[in-house]
Amino acid sequence: MSFHTRSFYLGSNTLDADIDAWLDSLGSLFSVAVHMASPRGDRILVIAQDLTTQIVEGVQGIQGVQGIQGVQGEPASELPCGELSYFNTTGTLVVIAAQSDGATNLVPLQPATTLLNCGDFDSPLAGQLRYIGAGTRHFHIAATWSGNPATGNDHFLFAVAKNGIFISGGRTIQRFDAIADTHSSALHAVAELVTNDYLEIFVGNMTAGRNVTVKSLNLFAMGM
Repeated sequence: MSFHTRSFYLGSNTLDADIDAWLDSLGSLFSVAVHMASPRGDRILVIAQDLTTQIVEGVQGIQGVQGIQGVQGEPASELPCGELSYFNTTGTLVVIAAQSDGATNLVPLQPATTLLNCGDFDSPLAGQLRYIGAGTRHFHIAATWSGNPATGNDHFLFAVAKNGIFISGGRTIQRFDAIADTHSSALHAVAELVTNDYLEIFVGNMTAGRNVTVKSLNLFAMGM
């Protein structure tokens, strides 16, 4: 903050013009205060406070606060996510050659899926959702499906797998009742993915080596 001062003769016929000319010569924005400058009362002291410095300092202060906020708050970044989907009222036959014990004889669901890439995912094969991002992340995985059994009352095991290995907590058992009825279910899981890890949904028949027809499928993953 800076000040400029100058005294002026009160008896001057050009007092106002003299003050204006002096302020103009300073070439800045000022707040002006006037004080008596002599005991006789014939002169005044004009004090001009430079407001430009205050404005600049104020702007810098605002920028400084924004800078502090920038340090404290991490900018939002786009979360990687991808989705595979399939829907067909006729469906796709999934051949299951042998009965599953819950750990073996499961086959991947590979209908003609469609990829929705929200960021860092692709689908090299039908039914595969592959992470192609650079960083290692934990992902929330959601899977849904619907279909019809070849024989009523068969128990099917559905599982989400990473690179062909079933994810812990990513399996569920469902009984498909009548052949004519379409059955559906869903599950959620969490998995850590690195570059080129891929996800799939597998199915096994725990009753016998009998097939299932899949009519819809959705496999979704979002980074956390």
